[in-house]
Amino acid sequence: MVMNKAVRRISGGLAMLVLAGGLAGCNDVAGGLQADNSQRAPRIQARPGVSPAAATLAVFSVDGPPAVIAQKFDAQLQSAAATRDVVMAEPAKAHYLARGYLNAYPIDGGAAIAVVWDVFDGQKRRLQRVEDAIVLKGSAQDPWGLVDDRAVQALAARSAEDIAAFLTNTPEAMASGAVARATPGGPFPAAAPPARALSFSPVR
Repeated sequence: MVMNKAVRRISGGLAMLVLAGGLAGCNDVAGGLQADNSQRAPRIQARPGVSPAAATLAVFSVDGPPAVIAQKFDAQLQSAAATRDVVMAEPAKAHYLARGYLNAYPIDGGAAIAVVWDVFDGQKRRLQRVEDAIVLKGSAQDPWGLVDDRAVQALAARSAEDIAAFLTNTPEAMASGAVARATPGGPFPAAAPPARALSFSPVR
């Protein structure tokens, strides 16, 4: 997996992803961690019976966190992706590229950690944006100080789940023959069209 070591701050607009909703949509994830769904786009539904393995993925970069957290997130994401049948490949050979952005910011009683993934096709056209966030309770001068291994693992697991769900809806995954094993009457009929480009945003 390719990791961009440059640490960048994400714009204030990303921070408002959670703050604008007052964190009213939080629900428990595990061990005191919470997921915020108040400002989140509808969750992508995995296509029943379809493995994402044929739709190979390369992570182009993950920007935002301190280097130590970035390295831990990278390792946890690879592990979580593997358990969800996501196959990683070199950027030049992968069907899809993903660019991630993490941001930590203080809120009342703790901090919120937001993650945004932009997924691109091989021609570097953006196909999908995936957004998520978790809330951490505690007090620290720097909100990144509240991000422990458990928080990194939870955020990586949710990211891998969302990315895998998107990949099951791609032409490559459908062409792998898994469509024949799709659950009859499931939320996606066998003849449903693949995901289409929502907008164009080149990877630089």
